[in-house]
Amino acid sequence: MSFELDGFEELEKQLDVLENLTEDVQKSTLEAGSKTLRLQYQNNLYNRIGYDSGVSQESITISKINKKGEVHVGPTTDAFYLRFLEEGFY
Repeated sequence: MSFELDGFEELEKQLDVLENLTEDVQKSTLEAGSKTLRLQYQNNLYNRIGYDSGVSQESITISKINKKGEVHVGPTTDAFYLRFLEEGFY
């Protein structure tokens, strides 16, 4: 009994295409998620202090996606005090 398998070259090409798509999907997902997280951060912050100073809103930033696929959402070092409102003093 013998049999032949063919089409592995096409399968390999399709897998390469999928690999490239996953990187694009990961990047767009991180960008969308970080925008949502930033909005939630702002809403939680303003619910605690009761008003929008404008300065606080501008200080909550989204970093660029690094090589590890990580992104940072939060206040800049100029507004470090916002971390106390969000996370507590201790």
